Amino acid sequence: MTRIAIYFAIAILLLTNQDIYAQTEHQQQHAVQIASSDNSAVLTGASALFANPAAARHETQGWDLTTAVSNRFNSDILSLGAAAVKGFNQSVVGISLGSYGIDGFKQSQVSLSFSRSIGASAYLGIQANYYQLQIDELGQKGVADMTIGYWQIIDSKVIISAYLKNPLQAVSDQPQVIGKADIGLGYIISEQLTLYASVDKPWDRGLSFRPGFAYKPHPILTLYISTDTDPEAISLGAGINLNNGLHTELGVNTHPILGNSLALSVGYTIQ
Repeated sequence: MTRIAIYFAIAILLLTNQDIYAQTEHQQQHAVQIASSDNSAVLTGASALFANPAAARHETQGWDLTTAVSNRFNSDILSLGAAAVKGFNQSVVGISLGSYGIDGFKQSQVSLSFSRSIGASAYLGIQANYYQLQIDELGQKGVADMTIGYWQIIDSKVIISAYLKNPLQAVSDQPQVIGKADIGLGYIISEQLTLYASVDKPWDRGLSFRPGFAYKPHPILTLYISTDTDPEAISLGAGINLNNGLHTELGVNTHPILGNSLALSVGYTIQ
């Protein structure tokens, strides 16, 4: 997709009175998010701020930082993101920043989050999101909303994740950003294999079912394979977690019409 085609699509959306925010649902994308087909059960620490902020509390005692860059559909559309969380007592605070788009069409996001333990390996989280869209010669506009979530791991085996993204937009007469309701489950079979699946309902379309698994052939290496039903797609990825706290991840998602998306994330954990 060329710049001309993208600008033409933007113009059509403006002329038909559709909000462009609704076309950029996932402007921030972490590599694990892409590799797992957006399964929040496997996104913890700083990467949880890209999905369910409640999971930021899981196993976070000190600092966790991550950065992400993704290329959308083999085009020149780039998504940049960064997140940091800090654990203290039974809580975690976090901040994330993101930018999405091309020259002349940019969407930026800043989010502040807070998550807290409410029981044995159970957490609640809330994240305030602010989005700003800027189009050359058309000005800019902003909108604020939130993400609220719950995340729990039971007996170190069963993971439960549930969150609402931008719930205020679901009841708005003129929604400006897309949100969704998401429920995910994970099951840790062994130290090497974790199964996960999630169902979500975006505010603008039907249900999506996304099963997958994470496999660790080596203590520092994790492989991801997952699928999505809407649209039908396959996602692959790999993560390397070194003993010194440095970790990096790569994710690839295939879209049946638009093509592939590629994401790379690099992070550092200080416990």
